[in-house]
Amino acid sequence: GATLAVAGETRERRQHGGLKLHSNQGEVCFPGGKQDSKDRSDIDTALREAQEEIGLPPVQVEVICKMVPIINKDDILVTPVVAFISDTFQPHPNANEVSDVFIVPMRHFLKSEEHTSTPYETGMLVHFFTFKDRQTHKSFTVWGLTAQICIIVGYLALGQNPSFKVDFDLDNPSISMDKYLLTKYATSKL
Repeated sequence: GATLAVAGETRERRQHGGLKLHSNQGEVCFPGGKQDSKDRSDIDTALREAQEEIGLPPVQVEVICKMVPIINKDDILVTPVVAFISDTFQPHPNANEVSDVFIVPMRHFLKSEEHTSTPYETGMLVHFFTFKDRQTHKSFTVWGLTAQICIIVGYLALGQNPSFKVDFDLDNPSISMDKYLLTKYATSKL
């Protein structure tokens, strides 16, 4: 079977059960970065970054869609891109940018086991998932924007609701982003 990748902040995900994530600068995230002048679109940026960071050749990627743009904790606009990749893809992490690459079963992001959440300064929940890689025996925490994207992609791909509370609209994430932006940036002059 194929692997579903979410790129852009590139999200890679196995159709039969897992997300391939990499840990960068102490945080678990997907490959991604700023658009270069040679990139014609967010998809080009996602594909280039995935190749640079984890060695994913663009010819092995079948792009499905772009997700709604999301603003991360550093006020950077992130546009996730969803795509299929081959099950045979073997990551070759760029040691200057990526410390680990690991696979997490998708259902992990819909179950309450190994999940916690806490309110953020805007009042919205921040989700945390703990995962222990069976191959390396290392533990990782997937949280924040990466966790939110994993929940949304898991919900859409598996057709199952998370077994814990979320405060964003799984069927229409743009409504939740509008609410977040209004809460974070709205000021009253009355």
